[in-house]
Amino acid sequence: MTGYAAVVRQPRATVTREELCALAPALARRGPHGTSVVADGAIGLVSALLDTGDRRLSPAWVHAGPFVVAGQVRVDAREQLVDALRGAGTNASVDDPDVRLFAQGWLAWGDETPARVLGDYSVVVHDRRSHATTLVRDPFGVRMLYYHKDAARLLASNTLAALLAAGVPRDLDEDAIADVVAEGYNEDPATTVFRAIRRVPPAHVLRIDAAGREAARRYWTLPAPPIDRSRDATEIVARFRAALEASVRDRIRCPSLTVFMSGGLDSTTLAAIAARELEHPARLVARTSHLPTLVPTDDTRRAELVAQSLGLGHVLSDVD
Repeated sequence: MTGYAAVVRQPRATVTREELCALAPALARRGPHGTSVVADGAIGLVSALLDTGDRRLSPAWVHAGPFVVAGQVRVDAREQLVDALRGAGTNASVDDPDVRLFAQGWLAWGDETPARVLGDYSVVVHDRRSHATTLVRDPFGVRMLYYHKDAARLLASNTLAALLAAGVPRDLDEDAIADVVAEGYNEDPATTVFRAIRRVPPAHVLRIDAAGREAARRYWTLPAPPIDRSRDATEIVARFRAALEASVRDRIRCPSLTVFMSGGLDSTTLAAIAARELEHPARLVARTSHLPTLVPTDDTRRAELVAQSLGLGHVLSDVD
């Protein structure tokens, strides 16, 4: 999805278009459909648009009262969120861009917004009155959010390369690299392999005030409700099916869609639900990556049969 970067300087300083444009090439791979650059005093934003066909996903920033809200936002359960926002006194609409719905939430609920918004997001909220900036990442960390802070500026982006393009030091974090070598991943969700670049952990808001002081807060934890043994298997399956179908509906907003088809149970289930939900199943294409020489498998044939049965176009990608 759309790539973005934000630059925040001291209250009396100014972000220039030149420094923002220097970040654009690092974002280009995320968005081939146009670059937007906005310099607004002490804050500046640059984005590279990936146009998926749903204009509500396109904007990367919006003004909301004293706030400038920027980021990569996809909101689920939009109708329910709009109802809650209207109940809170906003003029939210189901036709609003997703980033505007998030911004309306911030006007209504402040930093409690992430706990009320379902979806995937990486967001920067800058308060022009207090000059505080809050960085927000979705509960499961689907969207990345990197940042660097020094005496002159705060940089934040969903693309690590954009921070490097801004001249952030490239000194390596040996502890993070040791984790990757030993465990296969960095065990600290707040660090990266570069010592000067950090991450906002999933399900966290990080507030950075005008003096540069940081305060992180976890806003959500995966619940562990008690097991309800009063329901029978039919009810359990029905409720799971309803939740899964709602999840798929939230993700089929664009005119053209792809499902990565392995031929297994998971991808087949998602493709079948999506095909049933779509008015025109031809909008959906199944794509299968295979290694016919190195790792031949019957899964490719199964994927072909599933796509044929559901009436989907099927694309085979030979990755040998």
